[in-house]
Amino acid sequence: MAPLVAREREVEELLGGLEHARAGRGRLYVVVGEPGIGKTRLAHELATQAASSARILWGLCWEAGGAPPYWPWIQVLRDDNTFARWFDLEEDGDGTLSVTL
Repeated sequence: MAPLVAREREVEELLGGLEHARAGRGRLYVVVGEPGIGKTRLAHELATQAASSARILWGLCWEAGGAPPYWPWIQVLRDDNTFARWFDLEEDGDGTLSVTL
């Protein structure tokens, strides 16, 4: 993977948010920008630095459009068995998810 260039401030901000979350004060960060500007690379940098002490889950947007609603979240829920156990998550025959709370 290419080195991260000129994103020290952004990495510092995201790592600070991670420390807040570890202390019980969660944060939400939304990384937005033009295609190719380095959003995914920035997220990979955070994930790499956080992996030793945090659970990392990925959900990616579909670049071409036309993805189902909430597609990144569906990916996370399907890929992480912990969430499936917490929420009794089941996939219906038509590819949709059912949640029993």
